Amino acid sequence: MNFLETALFEYLVNGTERTRTGNRHPATAPYGIYRCLPNPAHPEHVEGWCAITVFTDAEWQALCRVAGHPEWQTEPHFATVLARKKHEDELDAAITVWTSTKSPHEAMDILQAAGVIAGAFQDHSDLLGSDPQMAHRGFYVELEHAEMGRLHHEAMPYQLSATPWRLDRPAPISGQETDFVLQEVLGIAEDEINGYIVERAVMA
Repeated sequence: MNFLETALFEYLVNGTERTRTGNRHPATAPYGIYRCLPNPAHPEHVEGWCAITVFTDAEWQALCRVAGHPEWQTEPHFATVLARKKHEDELDAAITVWTSTKSPHEAMDILQAAGVIAGAFQDHSDLLGSDPQMAHRGFYVELEHAEMGRLHHEAMPYQLSATPWRLDRPAPISGQETDFVLQEVLGIAEDEINGYIVERAVMA
């Protein structure tokens, strides 16, 4: 249900059945993932990718300007969002000509500086080692797991100013917290717990 968004209501109210849209948006363009030069941090990759989203006329004009194609603003196929949706294949091909000359982060930085929503594709090593926003928020926390050793763990995606918190222990292994739950949370006496163990009750 979380991923259906308005598709359920589109069908119930209008009888419209959604089809596959890939990376595209039903109401705006450009909206997609565009091929770039390989990320310099990953020379083993043969290509890089940058996500670009345009919702407003101002964003579209900024993209045209930084891509070196101000004429797109008056080009009949691209001048309006309806025209861009109608000629989306042509639009994506034109944008890819520009992004293909940039690395993912280079394209992202240029577009973001101009006010266009854009993000470089990153793998786990990028997120863990070189993403300044992830580092600033302390999103990945390194903790010692009882069975798997020292690992990075994902923290919560938000910070609460009035009730700050921190991730200070990894997920427990099977049965690790059984005694705590039975005694401290449920208030069961140790003798009673030992009786269950003797009876071979399952307490995982």
